[in-house]
Amino acid sequence: MINNQAIYQEYMNTYRELLQLLSAFSQEQLNTPPAAGSWTAAQVGRHLQKGAIADAIEAPGAPTLRAPDEKEAAIKSVFLDFSTKLQSPDFVIPEPGEYNKQQLLQEMEAMVHRTGKAIQAQDLSMTYTGFDFPQMGQLTKLEWVCFAVSHAKRHIRQVKRIYEVVVRN
Repeated sequence: MINNQAIYQEYMNTYRELLQLLSAFSQEQLNTPPAAGSWTAAQVGRHLQKGAIADAIEAPGAPTLRAPDEKEAAIKSVFLDFSTKLQSPDFVIPEPGEYNKQQLLQEMEAMVHRTGKAIQAQDLSMTYTGFDFPQMGQLTKLEWVCFAVSHAKRHIRQVKRIYEVVVRN
């Protein structure tokens, strides 16, 4: 039995931490890259926004013919392995340029709220068939949430490093 409430809490706690971190930057700091060619904290936020999973959670699902959490370990091993650099698909690469801090945070909060409601309301054991995850194929809604949390944790670590360079120096 999938405990939607526990999954919801983990998702919300992770994204609250991310939003608090992004809120700690000034408008200028949020848009300052820590090094040449690196993403700004704002771009990290936009990247996570572009990779939102609410559509996958809200969409009708197909019955899953395997354990609904079968791919969780593989997802975590990829996204929580901080020793490897991952290449984002083009469709989630953030646009270059200046981001408005308040607008970015409001849009991210709306995304988190929408996703949280979907996590609470949906049967997470169902498979989302609208998109094949690169190198993993179709994921269950539960695995999509696992991806969102693991992906956010990876980028929380990145935003903390950006903060150390941009704000503390």
